[in-house]
Amino acid sequence: AAVQSLGAFRQLQIDWVPPVDVLLDLLCILAFDIQVIKAECMVGEDDPVKNYVMRLLLYPVFACCLLLALLLLRALGHPIDRDRILNSQGLIILIVYISLALSVALPFQCIPNPNGTDSLASNPAVVCWDSEVHAALAGLGVVGLLFYPIAILSLVIYITIRHPALIASGQGLMVARRYRFIFNRFPPERYFYGLLYLIRGTLIALVPVVFAAMAMVQVLAMGTVLVFFSALQSRLWPWRTTAANLSDLGINFGLLICIMGASFLVDVKQEYGERLLG
Repeated sequence: AAVQSLGAFRQLQIDWVPPVDVLLDLLCILAFDIQVIKAECMVGEDDPVKNYVMRLLLYPVFACCLLLALLLLRALGHPIDRDRILNSQGLIILIVYISLALSVALPFQCIPNPNGTDSLASNPAVVCWDSEVHAALAGLGVVGLLFYPIAILSLVIYITIRHPALIASGQGLMVARRYRFIFNRFPPERYFYGLLYLIRGTLIALVPVVFAAMAMVQVLAMGTVLVFFSALQSRLWPWRTTAANLSDLGINFGLLICIMGASFLVDVKQEYGERLLG
């Protein structure tokens, strides 16, 4: 989660300085950045729409490869049933969730130009809301949002809400086996924290998009999200072991220190900063 969060930091409108910028660039592959693997060399041209389609298809291709590998292991006699397959896919989804959300939201991350137009933060050559290329990207982005963050979050919300009823109906063993990627890391009284953790990731991914043109607001919003969920984690102490709770708390404080340092790199006019901070 820390690495995924740093991937979100890379999307902020901040001019990172060495060696932080080098580290964040190394993490771009975890955000499904097709340009890292030079997609234009494979398709023969640097087409923003084709690059974005390839970015959207990276996870399905990986998921299919994982499914084929698990089915092969089952054919070889390993005890892999449907629940284990679902758990494997679900665990991978949770691991890369922030990167998936960041990736599909790129067509909506627009920043202003001096001439009054807006351009994509990831590709300034694409004019937002006034070009066929961006129209195609926005349409694909809506599909990506529906199939990735919205579908994943909705599924986890439904399963979490149904959890007490499933347990009460005597299906506790099925729940423990099929949905362990959501509930297994937390004690029974904190079964809902998997959903809260996913909401945290959603908010982290939304900050660079919702406040795309306002670097200072991005820093303040990201800091607010991290502080709130750090306080919530300290209050609930949701992980099964003390070591896991202390580790999560330490990671949150590390991210907070990183975003506090980023505040010194924000280049804004004095009048704007005074108006924003009151």
